[in-house]
Amino acid sequence: MKPQALLYVAMPYDQGKSGISEYIRATLSELSKLSPIQLIALKSDLPELTPCLAPGAHQIIALNLLWGNPLLSLLWFLLVLPFRLRKLAPRGVFIPAGNRRLLLQKAFPQITTIHDLAPLRLTKKYDPLRQFYLTRLLPNMLKRAGKLVAISQQTADDLIELAGIAPDQIALAANGYNASRFLPASAADDFERLRSLGLMQSETTPTDYLLYVARIEHPGKNHIGLLEAWMALPAALRKQNTLVLCGSDWKGAEVVHQWVAAHQPENVIFTGFVSEADLPALYRHAQLYLQPSLYEGFGLPLVEAMASGCPVLSSNRGALPEVGGDAVCLVDPLEAGALAMALLNLLTDPAARKQLADKGLRRAQAFSWERHAQIVLQGLAPSPSLRLQGLNLRNGHLTEVLAEMAERIRSRIPTRLFYVNADCLNLAWSDRDYRQALQTADLLLPDGSGVALAARLTGQSLIENLNGTDMFVPLCDKAIENGWRVWFLGGRPEVNEALYENLKQRKPALQIAGHHHGYFDPQTEAEIVAKIRADQPDLLFVAMGAPHQERWISKYADVLQVPIMLGVGGLFDFYSGRIPRAPLMLRKLGLEWTWRLLQEPLRLWQRYLIGNPLFVLRTLRTGRQSPLRV
Repeated sequence: MKPQALLYVAMPYDQGKSGISEYIRATLSELSKLSPIQLIALKSDLPELTPCLAPGAHQIIALNLLWGNPLLSLLWFLLVLPFRLRKLAPRGVFIPAGNRRLLLQKAFPQITTIHDLAPLRLTKKYDPLRQFYLTRLLPNMLKRAGKLVAISQQTADDLIELAGIAPDQIALAANGYNASRFLPASAADDFERLRSLGLMQSETTPTDYLLYVARIEHPGKNHIGLLEAWMALPAALRKQNTLVLCGSDWKGAEVVHQWVAAHQPENVIFTGFVSEADLPALYRHAQLYLQPSLYEGFGLPLVEAMASGCPVLSSNRGALPEVGGDAVCLVDPLEAGALAMALLNLLTDPAARKQLADKGLRRAQAFSWERHAQIVLQGLAPSPSLRLQGLNLRNGHLTEVLAEMAERIRSRIPTRLFYVNADCLNLAWSDRDYRQALQTADLLLPDGSGVALAARLTGQSLIENLNGTDMFVPLCDKAIENGWRVWFLGGRPEVNEALYENLKQRKPALQIAGHHHGYFDPQTEAEIVAKIRADQPDLLFVAMGAPHQERWISKYADVLQVPIMLGVGGLFDFYSGRIPRAPLMLRKLGLEWTWRLLQEPLRLWQRYLIGNPLFVLRTLRTGRQSPLRV
């Protein structure tokens, strides 16, 4: 059987002329070594992308060039791609630039890389329409985009602070660099490449130059700030050195060019876009690499420069201090005077530049595309926990939960185990005491199709519906196998008694230490607590309905010292025979609630007909985050 492929959506590729372009090429290369790839890209981009694929059983899907239009591209991600997925049926989906385009589907596991949230930091970074999408719509969409890869701790922090993303939705994976290309040792064709850019002062001697590699974008890349610092240098230094600005024109480039035309700075070269093949030579022979941007989610050229043995002067904003560490000289990019002084100090101190270069070489070794790709693939695996409305629910198989319960019983560890369904989350929305009981529980299990839907709506994948009704029989069998003693508390008197009689008949080997209905006064309650404590059961089933059973267990857990205390809601009604369970087909379709509504319409109509839509709206509103502070 052929292994399932990873769907790689290589858009937007920016015609190969941006940091995201390099990210796509690098991750496509590494991921294709680890998994078959289904590559979706614009037809015009495939000549650059297909050579990145390692040998393997890959599938290439070419898109019409019209989908390269920014608006049409956005619509393609939102409306067309979800339908394509049904036919492709991948093992998972990788979106390499989620801060630009997102996929909102839940049929397949997906992982999305977020490079930065610069528009939320720099309010004038783009035009108003694009800023509106990036600042108002994107943060809410990110909450439902599945696992997110942050390329730096700064980006992870921004996702939490600015977009309200739950920390457990984020995986941290620093970018890498091409260690075979970016080396300090000169290559035979270095001088020829520099000569083609006008950077050789003689046949064997390069020009003394300072380098900045970034698209010409204003204000984010801060070219004007750098040029102002350049003009503040002594004339002799400006004459001795050349400032080389590499990058294609982007948003706001006309502002930079107008500034240059007005101020006429000397010895400044705009090279335009520089190919990957030329970059290593540029880094290796530069006197200094400059990274003065106002914000970066990572700053890949900084790492490439360090790996090439070039000393680095960097902005102290965004992720740049995190990436450069103590191997770069940091300065406030908004202080032209401070930037000019740092330039002056480094240009006149070869020893300081040598020290930075040596540190940079060591620092660069910390970054690897191979490690990055491994983290991406790991992110496609279901998480061992689900986070819904601020609560952490166990995500696993029934066998795993039963094994954990067995271990807790062996260790005599008191455990408060609660099942959480859509109605529970509705109750916990405004009931602080109940929410507190759930938050302090030892084990929360996902119960029902509502929780499965909420997981999909928040970009998570439920492994198995761990509801108490389905778990009851396997748990009783486990109790018989291990000689565990059980106690049943709750339900109407006739229901509790019927449950006891049914179990004695159907499972005579089950050791029932005691049972009592759920209708009692304070004096009787004290006697029940004393009786349970004296009987020392291994499992205590409490059926009082939410939120009463959770509060009761939380109140008496320390006194009872029962290894497993479960809040089981209406479970006794089913196994006493009072209410039949829904047909298996309805349960498999996630429609058991309709059966229950038909059985008890007067009691349950509000829970389901009003509660279910309300639950969906609240899930969309808060995602994984808590709706209130407790």
